[in-house]
Amino acid sequence: MKKITILVIVALLLLIFINPSKTGIISTLNASAETAQEIINIDLEGEVKYTKYKELLCFLNNGKLSAINEKGKEVFSKDIPVENVNLSSDNYIDVLNKNSNKIYSIDDKGDIIFSSETSKDGFLYKSINEYVFVDVIRNNGKEVVKILNESGWVSKKITIEGKVTNINPLDENILVSYISITDKVYNNLVVYDSNGNLKSQSKFEGIILDIIIMNDNVYLVFDNKIIILDKELNTKIQIDLKDIISISNNKDKIFVKDNEGSIGYIQDKQYHKINIKEKNVSIEGMESTYILYSDRTLYNDKLKEIITFEDEIRDVEYINGKSIAVIFNSYIKIFNVD
Repeated sequence: MKKITILVIVALLLLIFINPSKTGIISTLNASAETAQEIINIDLEGEVKYTKYKELLCFLNNGKLSAINEKGKEVFSKDIPVENVNLSSDNYIDVLNKNSNKIYSIDDKGDIIFSSETSKDGFLYKSINEYVFVDVIRNNGKEVVKILNESGWVSKKITIEGKVTNINPLDENILVSYISITDKVYNNLVVYDSNGNLKSQSKFEGIILDIIIMNDNVYLVFDNKIIILDKELNTKIQIDLKDIISISNNKDKIFVKDNEGSIGYIQDKQYHKINIKEKNVSIEGMESTYILYSDRTLYNDKLKEIITFEDEIRDVEYINGKSIAVIFNSYIKIFNVD
């Protein structure tokens, strides 16, 4: 039992470090960026949380949620604290405020589409579509999935026999991922309709670190493999990989980096390795190319240096068109990369 508990702790830590929120639009892998023109510099104060939603970079900082477009223009700004707040994006920009026990969803114009109260033990909130929202709480030692309609009424409460790790929209349905422990560690997947009726389910040995739904497929990311399912949770193919340390996706590709620094992508159910000699780089897809970056430098897909910074890069996010956001600890720079 002690060994299984350690496995769960390690896997949950990996869930924190693998960031599934990156998205982009890329059609080929043969165009190279040459220059980076700075559009705007945004100073940060203290903690920052961010997510990509449609064609906007949304970030929480200094008591405000701001949304920036590809031109560096602020589309909207709303007063929201950053402490004890979870920020994510699905059908809308989703906010779980643990200080006020409020959940709400915001569209790309900054309008609040849905809001409701949650339990003080609420820990996960997702928008499924414009009519269905999911709030996950802990109650008497159990985890409970609450399905809410657009008026905030609870349509169904479902008690989960395990630890919920993810909620995903699957067409108009709800995909719930949770961990259960018997003699081994299993990751269960269950699909419910908007009324909470069971539609399909499946179970896998080990722990799913991320779930990506793309092109009518469900991609399950484990530490050393990716399993591709159809939307009825039937297995199509398994792609074996080395220890995965980061993953991101765009419209039709999933980029993978392993613990040896190798980078590749999955497209049409096949893995393609990207041949680069440099190991200490990460990758972010763009419209017709991709950007590589190390601790302080941006490179094009030929590993030619584009720009170097004095401060360490925390992350790079594709916004739209030719624009990217380079995120540092105390500021964000928006660039046009061409």
